[in-house]
Amino acid sequence: MIVVANKRKKVETLMKEYPGCIIIDVTSNSQDGDYVKFSPFYPHGGIPVPGMPGKTAASVEGIWQGLKTFESGESVDYDCMSNRTMKNLKRTTRTHGRCVGHLYEGKLIGYLTARHQIYLPAYNWVLENRLSDLTRKLKRLSQTRTVVLLDYETNGDVNDAGKPLSHASLVKAYVDAMPVIPEEPQQPAVDYAEGMMVRHAKFGDGKVVRVMPQEGRIAVAFAEGEKVLSTRIAKLEIISE
Repeated sequence: MIVVANKRKKVETLMKEYPGCIIIDVTSNSQDGDYVKFSPFYPHGGIPVPGMPGKTAASVEGIWQGLKTFESGESVDYDCMSNRTMKNLKRTTRTHGRCVGHLYEGKLIGYLTARHQIYLPAYNWVLENRLSDLTRKLKRLSQTRTVVLLDYETNGDVNDAGKPLSHASLVKAYVDAMPVIPEEPQQPAVDYAEGMMVRHAKFGDGKVVRVMPQEGRIAVAFAEGEKVLSTRIAKLEIISE
């Protein structure tokens, strides 16, 4: 299961609401490895700009902000579309005046129409063409655990113009719609014992000299010396017990 939560919520609170959950930050400030790539600010590059055939942009946010048109007459900002820094992308009314719409196929369209015709196609393109490995990873995780996606916004209703749209909610909808991914077959656990002879692809034949079950490791004496190996990762062939 995937749920969307406000990034400002305390981790302790989330853990109480969803015991055993996996919490993943998908904002532009994420420190959770590759998951920052779900941010609309992330510069994937090569993203087709809706309504502008042949034109591409660095980020989804760059497209959304770059296509804004203001009452002052200020229109498309191509520098915004090419910005790869994840900073200074916002074109606010405080700085530019009232926004009168987004440019699409040479015409101005309203806010909600722009969500459907610009933002959603651009973000879905990224999910399909840049984030397939991460969406599959989320799908696998969500099949057995509750995954909490952190976002600054939690509105998942595309047609609710009163609140900013949560991109995490789009990730949730996309992953939820994916077919179930079969679990990878688990290798049967091996009970290693001291004195057991094993063979390693790189180190050759060796003898188990120490077993550390709590750490999931064993020490093996090879011709070139003793090696400590993970029982979950190292591929060892048992020669004799």
